[in-house]
Amino acid sequence: AVGDFGATLRWDGSRWTPLPSNVHVRFRGAAGAGSSLFAIAQDLTMTTGSQAYRFTGTAWAAETVPAGAELRAVWARGSLALAVGADDLVLQRGGTAWSRVPVQGAGTTVLRAAYAVDTSHLWAVGGGDLSDNTASNPTRALLSTDGKSYAPTPLPVTDVVLRGVWGAAAADVWAVGDSGTVLHWNGAAWQAVTTSTLTTLRAVWGRDATTVYAAGNSGTILRWN
Repeated sequence: AVGDFGATLRWDGSRWTPLPSNVHVRFRGAAGAGSSLFAIAQDLTMTTGSQAYRFTGTAWAAETVPAGAELRAVWARGSLALAVGADDLVLQRGGTAWSRVPVQGAGTTVLRAAYAVDTSHLWAVGGGDLSDNTASNPTRALLSTDGKSYAPTPLPVTDVVLRGVWGAAAADVWAVGDSGTVLHWNGAAWQAVTTSTLTTLRAVWGRDATTVYAAGNSGTILRWN
């Protein structure tokens, strides 16, 4: 678990232990495991731009990202790592550095979550600008089938911010966002799923196709049955 001022906690199965912090940053997320544990952060001494880090086992080591990148989320599994952010920014890690992956029709939309089912089904979702305004930055769901470029997929919504994405399989992907929005990808198209809430949903995760959870504001937790 990570947070402000470089705060880093590790769970050992029975308790959380704070680790000595060697960075003075505001972490915005962490993902991965072992030597492939990555985090993105805002430098508290800077007003713009984000940083990426890899945990060495004892400390955080800075990694190179494009100058001025405004990152909002990171995802990692094994050697594959993705980071997304403002201006339809998608970064992929190769070797020891992060490089920008082209997005078809890229604009100024903020991407807020990423997930890869496998190396042929990589997703990034988002919407709005840095202040969550969707007026000029529509809802986004980008798909990459090769890790070399991303293309937008048609959506049944255009004016909400998508904040989370997770998939059980290539044809079974979920995205959640504002106003209780839940979308499901069946391999060919996104479909809206009716929920009992208009609350902003910020995260989605599952164990398998029949055990999926979404969580959001005001203590809201939804379970797909």
